[in-house]
Amino acid sequence: MPIDERFLDHYVLMCKAVSKPDRLRIINLLDNKKFNVGEIQKKLDISLSSLSNHLNDMYKMGVLGKEKDGKSVYYYLINPELVDGISHMQKVIRVLFEDRTK
Repeated sequence: MPIDERFLDHYVLMCKAVSKPDRLRIINLLDNKKFNVGEIQKKLDISLSSLSNHLNDMYKMGVLGKEKDGKSVYYYLINPELVDGISHMQKVIRVLFEDRTK
C-alpha cells in the first residue's frame, strides 16, 4: 500500500505517540476501558510525574480523550483501533527479530 503523502505528518505523530514502552503499556491498559490517573499509576507502577507527562502528550497528540467526573479525570483511547495497529506492528517485529533472539 503506497503511503498517502497528505498524512505523513500524522504518521510521524502517531509513531511518536507509541514511541516509548510506558506509552504502549498505557494504550494496552486503556483498550476499550477508562481509567483515572490514580488507577493507571497503580496498575502500571509508573511515577506520577512520568505518567502525567505521557498522558498530557498523548492527549495533545489526539490519541487519548479525557472526561472529568467530580475530582477525577478519566482517560480513554480516542480510536481503539490503535490497539489493532500496534498488534500488527508486534507481529512484524516478531517476524523480523525472532531469529536474532535465539
